[in-house]
Amino acid sequence: MLRLDRSPLCLLRKLAFVAVAGGMVFAQAGESGAQADSARLRLPRLLSNGMVIQRDALIPVWGWAMPGTRVKATLRGRAATAITGRDSTWRMSFPAMTAGGPYDLLVEAGGDRIVVRDILVGDVWVASGQSNMALTVNAAKDSALAIGTAGDPKLRHFNVPESFADSPADDLAGGSWEAADSQHVGSFSAVAYYFTRDLRKATGVPIGLIHTSWGGANIETWMSRAALGLTDSAWAAILEREKARDAAIRDTLLARLFLVSGNLR
Repeated sequence: MLRLDRSPLCLLRKLAFVAVAGGMVFAQAGESGAQADSARLRLPRLLSNGMVIQRDALIPVWGWAMPGTRVKATLRGRAATAITGRDSTWRMSFPAMTAGGPYDLLVEAGGDRIVVRDILVGDVWVASGQSNMALTVNAAKDSALAIGTAGDPKLRHFNVPESFADSPADDLAGGSWEAADSQHVGSFSAVAYYFTRDLRKATGVPIGLIHTSWGGANIETWMSRAALGLTDSAWAAILEREKARDAAIRDTLLARLFLVSGNLR
């Protein structure tokens, strides 16, 4: 989805800067290797080592492979299969499971093999919002105590990184599952961590946190075109305005950087 309130700082994050003999060359950061990897078996970033699956609910498993390839997955002794579609995607599901773990997920297709290890089954919470939710444990009150006493391997956090897209992407730009220990908990959302830390004591089941926040984001950023009631022409007009605004910001930044570069010679 399109972010409608980009700033010069955010735009800078999209650019790769390379110094070249008395000048600057600018290149836009490359897209993910999804298309290049479409012939290989691949899973989304959420389905990775240490993930937490929602208990008592159907378990979806999906990914990418060569079109027409038969994909087989095995989880806790149960097997499921799917045939990869023309768009290189496949999807299957496993029956609901009660809280527990750890388990391994084995996925095989066309000679490729992926094993996702240390999977827990429990409750999964999505923590989303602006800067209040984005505030990390490191920046919260009494952070040293919270970090020093953290040590719960059954409470895990997945941070969705900030990234731009004009339309929904098939995968995240990054992220991995991290346990609530002293090494990692400092980067967790503070609100989400303190909430689920207490919840763990009350329920005793594993908990997974998917944190996806962006400070200052407007509500339209999180809404689909359908929810906003945008026609194709209205959407095209928004994209054109965004391109023009990006170009104006980029030109300003380039002019300033070339000026700095010239003064340093």
